[in-house]
Order: sequence, then C-alpha cells, then structure tokens
Amino acid sequence: MARYKETEKDQGQFVTVNFYEQLIAGSFEYTMSELEENLSREMRIKIDKPKYKKLYSKRLKIIEPVFANITYCKGITRFTLRGSEKVNIQWKLYCMVHILEK
Repeated sequence: MARYKETEKDQGQFVTVNFYEQLIAGSFEYTMSELEENLSREMRIKIDKPKYKKLYSKRLKIIEPVFANITYCKGITRFTLRGSEKVNIQWKLYCMVHILEK
C-alpha cells in the first residue's frame, strides 16, 4: 500500500494535489520517483549530444510510428492471450494488420 502524507479531513472542497509533494521520503514510491527522474535527466543529457541526437532522430522514422499506430490508433494496449508463443503470434498479427493498412 502506498504511503502518502495525511490530508486535513475537514477541507470541504477540492484541492489540487501535487503527487511529488505527497510522497514520504524513504518510501518505495519516493525512491521510484527519484530513480525515474534521474534516469530521465540522464537520457535528456545524452540525447542532447550531437552524436546521439542524430541516432535518436532515426527512431521517429523507423519504429515509433508503428507502435503509435498499433497502440493509439487501433487501441491495442495489451495482449489478450497468455504465454510467449501465443503473444508472439498475436503481435505478428497486429504487425500484419499494420502493414496491410499502409
């Protein structure tokens, strides 16, 4: 169960809550949010270098549109089958549909 700071029970109105302000230092959620922020910062620094900027720009041309089309346009966000063989078959079916629609 996530641990967050207690709120006043008698507020009586809706209050905007900042997720990061609610985290308790030392909790699992706090540690994970810090880790995520650090990794994001490191990736931004790496991507800003000219060598990696060129490499990263290729992602938009190669693979990103495929995943965007499958997840966003078709609404496929999870597999309905279980087991790696069945999931592989289902993924290949999704890819075939994407290729046929091109």
